[in-house]
Amino acid sequence: MSNEKICEKTCDFCAKEGLPILPVRYAIAPDEAKAPKLSGLLEVKDADGKDIPLHGQAHYSTRLLRSGYLYVFDEARKRWDAYFVTAGGYFLPFDLRLPIPAVEKGREPCDAQGHREVASCITISSPKQATKVWMGFSDVEWTPAVLEMHAKPEYRKKHMRVFDVAAWLNTKEAKHATNIGKVAQTVCEYNGLALAQAFAYSPVPFVSRKPKAPLLINTANALSPGKGVVLALNDPAGIAMELSGLMSYRLNQFSNDPKHKRPLAVSNAIASLRQNIEKQGELEELKAAEQIQAQLLGDSYGTILWTESGKKLYEQADDVSAAQLDRARISAWNKYKEKYDEDARANFQKKFDAELRAFDDQKIAPLAVAHAEWMKSKRLAASFQGNFDAKDANSGVVYTECLSLCLGATQDKKACFDLYSEWLDGDLNDKSNLILRALLLNLDNAAEIVTKGTQVSVDPRGLPWDGMIGNVGKAMDHVLAGKPDILGKLITQLLGPFAKKLNSAAESGKLTRALVAAGVIAKSPIVPITVTGKLRDFQAEVLKQLLVARGETIPPHGMKAAIARELQLMEIRGAKLNGSSNKRFMVLIDLDTLKGVPANANQKAMAQALAKALVPVADMEKLELGRWRTSLAKGITRSKTASPFAFGALGAVAQWVALGKLSEDLDKAKKSKKGEFEAGFRYAAGWLAFGGTVAEQLGNALQKVPEVSLKYGKGLAKWAAEWLPRLGKFVGVVGAGIMAIWDVNTGISEWKEGNHGMAGAYFLAAAFGFGGAMVMLWAGAAATVIGLVLVICAILLSILIEFFKDNPLQDWLERSYFGRLENERFSSVDIEMAKLEEVVA
Repeated sequence: MSNEKICEKTCDFCAKEGLPILPVRYAIAPDEAKAPKLSGLLEVKDADGKDIPLHGQAHYSTRLLRSGYLYVFDEARKRWDAYFVTAGGYFLPFDLRLPIPAVEKGREPCDAQGHREVASCITISSPKQATKVWMGFSDVEWTPAVLEMHAKPEYRKKHMRVFDVAAWLNTKEAKHATNIGKVAQTVCEYNGLALAQAFAYSPVPFVSRKPKAPLLINTANALSPGKGVVLALNDPAGIAMELSGLMSYRLNQFSNDPKHKRPLAVSNAIASLRQNIEKQGELEELKAAEQIQAQLLGDSYGTILWTESGKKLYEQADDVSAAQLDRARISAWNKYKEKYDEDARANFQKKFDAELRAFDDQKIAPLAVAHAEWMKSKRLAASFQGNFDAKDANSGVVYTECLSLCLGATQDKKACFDLYSEWLDGDLNDKSNLILRALLLNLDNAAEIVTKGTQVSVDPRGLPWDGMIGNVGKAMDHVLAGKPDILGKLITQLLGPFAKKLNSAAESGKLTRALVAAGVIAKSPIVPITVTGKLRDFQAEVLKQLLVARGETIPPHGMKAAIARELQLMEIRGAKLNGSSNKRFMVLIDLDTLKGVPANANQKAMAQALAKALVPVADMEKLELGRWRTSLAKGITRSKTASPFAFGALGAVAQWVALGKLSEDLDKAKKSKKGEFEAGFRYAAGWLAFGGTVAEQLGNALQKVPEVSLKYGKGLAKWAAEWLPRLGKFVGVVGAGIMAIWDVNTGISEWKEGNHGMAGAYFLAAAFGFGGAMVMLWAGAAATVIGLVLVICAILLSILIEFFKDNPLQDWLERSYFGRLENERFSSVDIEMAKLEEVVA
């Protein structure tokens, strides 16, 4: 039956006749959504038939297709049809030999009777003459080269769904299919029980079609009585995106539960204040000892130094023991502790921590495992290989953006972190290694250039950086000029794994191909540098860089005094700062360094030009490890002249790893002695705090990312631009923070085992997940929490500043959630945090 009997008038959407097929996608649904579960011949498996279990109180279901492209091949007629899937889930046919006009990509069907129902389906004309029909969903518009490859059935088989029309007409059965009469029991949007709000985690807005199910069935029956089909297509990228989104959403729901949100914010604030004030108590103890020593000298007019006993008394006057520091810490906090119920706070925190562990075990960790399985699945690899053109840069831009959405905020999940770290050790020509392919926009030529370059020398200083950057880095500039540097964003999503690889490279002296590729797209060679100096000076440099990173305006003499006090505290606590050492780490150097090398120079000469002699720690400033901040200041938009955001992201993590290398062997404490371990861990405090600052600054840059213009991925660009702001609303500071704490605990465990590089990688992943989310997503009064966590919660340096006025802080504690003045407590967390901001301002 033709569409003329269904619709009053025809249009591009409803000009269809034949066997109606409603293409849908396999998706995930949280159990609380009450969405349909797969039944009959609907099933989700990897391409090799392997099951990918979905635990964590979620299940597989089917949903309408995401906005993108649907390609259909009719074997009997040797004909291709193509459809643009609109944001509303309707199918607009287009001539696949021509680019889709931009105006068409924003269209939706009109509200004329029957139009939207017909537009919801595609049709196979003259179905009795049809045999096998192939269908595939794509995030990217196929290029002519990709279309040509799909002429081969073995290529189509890799990622497309084959549907035997003749067999369906005879039996009404087929794998991945069901009769359209069961649409309400099969597809979430048509289901009467599915709760739309439970899909808020998804990148694809949930628009219920519950009332439309009967009309859709009637429309399908009018076209082909009783024969209409619901056909489920593979969408592994969509599943990965939804798994990432669901983890973030659930975490937000947990942290924003009224029984958690306010007490957690206040508990963390009090713990942070306590840490800071106790630190001030330690500093006051040191200051008092210095004053006693000075008084002895002054009162005796210097004569105390004339005798051996006097000298001994003078020298002992400023000696402060760890026990004295402990007493000073306790004394400093006592006058505040009485203003609130510490037992209630501690009990809440203990209960919350237990609930968080259970929550993670039940609802987060299982999803992280599933996400990692999907990321390395044959199904996802086949989708990326089958749809994207490895010789077209515009197709590659969509590839990288699509993978970035698949990764989401998952680097802080152990199963995901481990997979990404494994991939960074891989081969650029391995097309199943999605991260490495995305780093080079999936371009075969770029992968080949970098691969050949890495074969020239095992020493990073001997690699042909100028040639690789000239051929590949500038090609990236060309396609991304004036657009957001999605390559830098990708590196930021992998800060932890990259930190791990930079640390390993420093130890081995060899770069993985992933690091070489990252250096190429950042347009900056990565080479090893060896720094020599005293252990005390190493730590002083770490502390100095933290002050610089935080933007502290401290005069030189003040900085010197602050660092000296911090070093003194560390030594009292047991840190071993004596002795000298050489430390090697990787740095990003300016490509201009290569310009002084003759064009015909051999690799040995080039290596000598790039190599540095032993650099004294006092000369580290000459290495300009902080150049990455200049890149961030210029914004994330890529240009042909400025350093790209990729340089900023990679340079930041390289500096953080470098400072970590200065700290790694300064912990000489025995693991069996808790106090000595804590002393060693305190030594790394400045380094860890620097990681938080890095995360904050990268987060500030990322929040300014404009909408990405995707020439071949209009559907992806549209819903991604709409999804990211929505995602920001539910990835809250508290949610990000509690998972950061979770990962910091993992890092501490690694540190205790002596795995400092691995610990650092976990810390950085946690820092970005925490700091980046906070900076991007919170504003107003809640920004106080950002300050508390990123500044107060950080282990502060020894700068004798009276941050807090006693009375206002005591008043705040008394009226806080755990305060003693129960009848005068603040009425809300926003007011509570705003008042605290006034106290600490």
